[in-house]
Amino acid sequence: MHEPRFYRHWIKDSDLVSFNVAVAQTDLYIRSQRNLKDKALNSVLKHRRSLEAYIEHHPIFLTTLEAYQAEAEAPAIVKEMSRVSQLTGVGPMAAVAGTIAEAVGRDLVAFSPEVIVENGGDIFLKTSKKRLVGIYAGQSSFTRKIALEIVAEETPLGIGTSSGTVGHSLSLGGADAVIVLSS
Repeated sequence: MHEPRFYRHWIKDSDLVSFNVAVAQTDLYIRSQRNLKDKALNSVLKHRRSLEAYIEHHPIFLTTLEAYQAEAEAPAIVKEMSRVSQLTGVGPMAAVAGTIAEAVGRDLVAFSPEVIVENGGDIFLKTSKKRLVGIYAGQSSFTRKIALEIVAEETPLGIGTSSGTVGHSLSLGGADAVIVLSS
């Protein structure tokens, strides 16, 4: 299910190149010092391929709402989603957007010292200067009024956003936006 990501047009700086990469449910908005669209697409395909192959043989991974233990030989992306699943006590697919954003971001850092990868509100951020990250919380009065100030020394950084009122993802909560920052 595709939803317009109109909030992506709210960005005000002009020091980075912006481009989109979309494959099936993965819809990335990427900013870097140069156009890395081909490299980003290759990265998305690589990570999705390994995830999809795993799900084909382990379909419960896709649907469980409980913590999941991956096998030692599972692909790296599956192991990371499983690790997060165990830390938080939720199903591994709750981490899919952020894990893909991070995997692609880490792949692109080899080609650009500054990379921002947004995937449906989950963000991988590696920057060399202070950045403001705006908060989109649907109809909440906080939308477009508050932002996170991220300094270079805090990055690379993951920013995860969950909402019970915005987007198509399964949420058992009712918050307009819950945001978590993590190294």
